[in-house]
Amino acid sequence: MKKHGGDKKQLWLKAGFVVGVLAILIGIYFMGTYKDTVFYGSPDSSYGGTLHLGTAKFGADFYTEIYESTTFAGNAVKGVYELLGAAFGMLFILIGAIDVCVFGVKLAEYKPAPQAQPAAPKQPVQQVQPVQPVRPVQQDLPDQAQL
Repeated sequence: MKKHGGDKKQLWLKAGFVVGVLAILIGIYFMGTYKDTVFYGSPDSSYGGTLHLGTAKFGADFYTEIYESTTFAGNAVKGVYELLGAAFGMLFILIGAIDVCVFGVKLAEYKPAPQAQPAAPKQPVQQVQPVQPVRPVQQDLPDQAQL
């Protein structure tokens, strides 16, 4: 079935290929954008950026220990966040690459369905010679009255 220059199977194969390319682009976007700026500010901000929270000493041991525990938890959450950002980016790139390979191979091997062969042209009807009217044979039949 032709529709806009191609059949439906070829259209779906092309759509699958495009989805794979988009997945790769989304993976690259994840890998490049979700970084430190969410947790600790960017280096260009007025706060200034940092990779991890450091330690500090306070006058009382309790405050120092609480601060160290809090920075440890904050740095751990930041590490999980960075790991997930990288993992999702790589996952999208991997899925997109597999998708592109699968649909690319199918597109390369695709052969359109054979078109229906048009019906054979009708043979012209041979002209038949007109038939001469048959003359009835004259027979001597008995009259109806005689029967």
